[in-house]
Amino acid sequence: MFQYSRSPQDQFKTEDYTIGWSWRLFIFSIIVFVAAALLFIGMSYGYLPALNSQISDVKKKTADINNSISAADKEKLFNFYSQVFHIQNTLQSHLLSGRLFSFLEQSTNKNVFFESLNFSQETALLELTGVALTYGDVVSQLEAFRRRSEVQSVLLANSKNNAALLQAVGSGGPGGGVTFTMKLTLNKNLLKQP
Repeated sequence: MFQYSRSPQDQFKTEDYTIGWSWRLFIFSIIVFVAAALLFIGMSYGYLPALNSQISDVKKKTADINNSISAADKEKLFNFYSQVFHIQNTLQSHLLSGRLFSFLEQSTNKNVFFESLNFSQETALLELTGVALTYGDVVSQLEAFRRRSEVQSVLLANSKNNAALLQAVGSGGPGGGVTFTMKLTLNKNLLKQP
């Protein structure tokens, strides 16, 4: 028959549970909680009032400096800043207008005179209103603009034969005077800042 090497008490003995880990975890959690609570109390009652007093000191110093400057000096500073800002904007746009007028100077026919110029930088549309001696001069001006690489498209918006205008100018040329409006769409390359 088969024999057991252990006694029945050893064989049916209940297992012992170690409860040391749960107590250790509990004590560690209490230590972390107490440390966090002390940190919160220290920040709330020690560091926060110190920061608030420093903020109030800085505000007081700023108010003192602000009060030490007279209203006239503030106005002078504001005007100076405004002038600098407007000069900066003007100089930045001057590059564009300089290139635009250089383009017109190089492309304009000698018998064509421009009276007004409207330019939209967003759409790169240049609208020119002017006077030419003849329709041939208007056509040659359109062709001169069309041949320029800076121009994407040219459109003659309107034109009108005006012989009375030519007599008022004092030119006795044939064909009378022609008033016109041209619309040019310029390439973005002409508009880019260098």
